[in-house]
Parts: sequence; structure tokens; C-alpha cells
Amino acid sequence: MSEDQDARGRGVMSVLVHIGLTVSDMARSVRFYTEAFGFTYDRELRMTAAQIDPLMQLQPPSDIHAVYLMLGGQTLELMVFDPPSAPAAASRMFNQTGLAHLSIAVDDIADTCARAEALGGTVSKRVDRAAILRDPDGQLVELVTRVFNDRLEKGRAERAGAAG
Repeated sequence: MSEDQDARGRGVMSVLVHIGLTVSDMARSVRFYTEAFGFTYDRELRMTAAQIDPLMQLQPPSDIHAVYLMLGGQTLELMVFDPPSAPAAASRMFNQTGLAHLSIAVDDIADTCARAEALGGTVSKRVDRAAILRDPDGQLVELVTRVFNDRLEKGRAERAGAAG
């Protein structure tokens, strides 16, 4: 299978590049995601309001500082704007329209929850194989065990094999 084909051999028209998350404190957020979940630093970007305004049209016009973190081949873009826009958004719920949560597979739910709380996160609910927490800015994060995620991935691979 080539890079520009999906599992069924069809041409791939697009790929997910990253998920962007606006945060209020870059250092705190980088520390939270790297130390709680094992993301690694990839790169950062700084652009002025004049550079980004034609595309983003922010009010007020703002400079951006973005840090890109990697986990398992996925990229999380953390963004801080100066000056910031409106006050922080209210804590969103799973059933609200829009990006609801990030989901991360971890080896140990209890240990990860303890690290997240020590780094400013808040655990909302924890059960055997999963937990729901909020990062220091209130973003919902779902934790599942790696064992559970591995079962999901195996099922996905089997379905892709059956369809091909």
C-alpha cells in the first residue's frame, strides 16, 4: 500500500495534520502534556498578527506562539495568542457541538490521573479502564487503557482486512 492510498487502495485526498488547542499558559500546558501523558516536543512557531491576520482574522489582532507536541505519530498544536481574545471558554461537555475531547491510551489509569492532578489537571470520573479529566485550561481528556485501545486497533485491522 502506497502512502497516497488508504487500506482499500483508494486514492487518499487528505490527511489529518494536527489538532490545535488554544491554552492560557504555554509553559504550564507543555509541562502538563509532556509530563502527564508522554508527549514529546517537536517544534515551535511564532508569527505576528500581521502575518496571521489574512487567514485567521482574529479580534483583536494577535501574535501567535505555537508549540507542536508529538504522541504516537499524532501532533497536538498548543497555541497562545497575544493579546488573548475573549475570556476562557466555559467548560465544555461531551454533548456540545464542536471538538469535545482528546483521547489518550495509557498504561496505568490511576498513575496517569495522579500525574495529571499534580500538574494542574482535574479528574472528573475514573473507572477500571477509563477516566475523564480536564487539563489546566478545562479541555476534556479521556484516558483509556492501552489494552483496551489495542483491542480496538486489532478490530480495526481485521475489518480493514475483511474489506480489502
